[in-house]
Amino acid sequence: MASAESRPLYMEFDGSAQLGIFHPPAAGQRRRPVLMVPPWGWEEVASYRARRDWALQLAEVGHPTLRFSLPGTGNSSGTPADADLLNAWVGGVGVAAGRLSELCAGEKVAAVGLGLGGLLVLAAVADSPIEEAALWGSPKDGSAYVREVRAFSRLEQLPDTGEGIPDGWLEAGGFVLASETIAALRHLSAAVPEGSLRRTLLLGRNTKPPEKLEEALRAAAAEVSVDDGEGWQNFVESPETAEFPDAVASRFEQWLRDGEGPSASGGAVTLSEPEVASARMTVDGTQIREEARFLEAGWGRAFVIISAPVEAGAAGPAAIFLNAGAVNTPGPNRMWVEISRAAAKAGTSAVRVDLQGIGEADGEDAGVLQAVELNRSRYGDQVRALVRELPRLIGADEFVTIGLCAGGRNAFQSAFEPGVVEVIMLNGSAIRWSDDLRTRREEAELNQSLRRRPLKKLLRGEIPPARLLPFLRSLSAMLVRRSVAALRRLWSRREPTYDELVEADLERAAAAGTRLLLAFSGDEGLHRELVRSGIAAKILATDGFTITELPGRDHTLRPASSQAVLRDLVLDQLRERTAEAAATVDQDVPAHSATGGR
Repeated sequence: MASAESRPLYMEFDGSAQLGIFHPPAAGQRRRPVLMVPPWGWEEVASYRARRDWALQLAEVGHPTLRFSLPGTGNSSGTPADADLLNAWVGGVGVAAGRLSELCAGEKVAAVGLGLGGLLVLAAVADSPIEEAALWGSPKDGSAYVREVRAFSRLEQLPDTGEGIPDGWLEAGGFVLASETIAALRHLSAAVPEGSLRRTLLLGRNTKPPEKLEEALRAAAAEVSVDDGEGWQNFVESPETAEFPDAVASRFEQWLRDGEGPSASGGAVTLSEPEVASARMTVDGTQIREEARFLEAGWGRAFVIISAPVEAGAAGPAAIFLNAGAVNTPGPNRMWVEISRAAAKAGTSAVRVDLQGIGEADGEDAGVLQAVELNRSRYGDQVRALVRELPRLIGADEFVTIGLCAGGRNAFQSAFEPGVVEVIMLNGSAIRWSDDLRTRREEAELNQSLRRRPLKKLLRGEIPPARLLPFLRSLSAMLVRRSVAALRRLWSRREPTYDELVEADLERAAAAGTRLLLAFSGDEGLHRELVRSGIAAKILATDGFTITELPGRDHTLRPASSQAVLRDLVLDQLRERTAEAAATVDQDVPAHSATGGR
């Protein structure tokens, strides 16, 4: 779906700045404005792209639609440690509803609340222009929600990797709830003043919604419709696999039409906000500024958010944070937001970006493309194009590119671009990608296993069933590959091996003077590959190249303690590059320039 008219905007209140995306209605009949209130935590991240597509679909049939991030989440200001966060969330829903109503000539609003967002909608109804509410996947009350998050946390069983979260806090899916927020949530009910809602639609999670929630809505609304809510799990499972909720989206649109009557018609939409949204926010007592904008590219529009010092003239190279798989601009566990704002506080500009098909960017949804597509060269091409465009936007002419997983691979693709002084790969998927990389790695591990007589283990039934299929697949692939290699040798057509190509790429980066930091947690496939091939030793022997270990064994660094280590690592690298840039400037300035005389 195209998003040519989508517009970012900040909504400021009580010291907070909520980032929203407004989707004006398509030409033709104008229908009821819709406010989309997100779920919390991992569900918010996983469903992001599907919610964008849902909002675009609503706008296409005439519904002006506003999506936004709650305070302390996504790209909005604040942190999970903020005081009175639940009230800020409820207030944020009311402010967003009010802004949408203003954009639509004061018209009343229909809100769709997802997960915890449904309870926040109900809590905001009394002081907002919300007249209709649809809830999908919402618990019966805040106490039930806390129990769900706690159960999710226990199911993950993430090991603590150092200084963890404070006592009484809760960690789940890479996100945290502070003890004060937990206590407030336990008192959050679904009670709504009688008559405050004209209509409600209550949707479960593939099953009947909670009875107590239905009872509360029937006491508050003149009309209540109930449905099973097909597709919730697929909607919130993963950014790479999240599915558009066709059944629920159709049910919701029909419900909206049913409530409009035969002569439904809205007033004109007034959008006076500039195309580039900007706001100031406070980070540990220091003000920074942020800009959110779409950026024209050859394939459509990318989406970027720039964090920078309030005063012009940021120090040192700017940081570019790339998508981790199909995760949008806030980054895995919201780490890119925290690190980029800390960098801006320290005087360094930072850019968070959505590339093709991810987050807010145009293009086919990367969420259905999987790892093979996310690692292909088109994303590297887009990163290099971004590096060439950013000097015009932010003034910096040197950059540090940073990415996790496929984002690490895409960051490395910028290593040969003038102006890139360092690449930071965090649990990177590959230095050089090939679509059969997984098979190659399994084959290499099989080669090592064959030295330990696994065939005897196979015959004795000592290989676990879970490893049997990869073993047989790798064995057959290895036999085919060796047969092809033998035929090529017969015809004297020797081609560079995969390892030789990787080494050549690394040599090119070193020749370009680009620094490289490879950071790994746990048993990462790329790390094993580099060690097994002997390339890791060559990397460590190369000036400016480093391999380091991250705590824990989680690929996306979900434990808060691991995130803290990563934040310090990246900020230290940015400080080092800034110091180097300052030293270079000092060396280039003539001695008389310091006093202004000859």
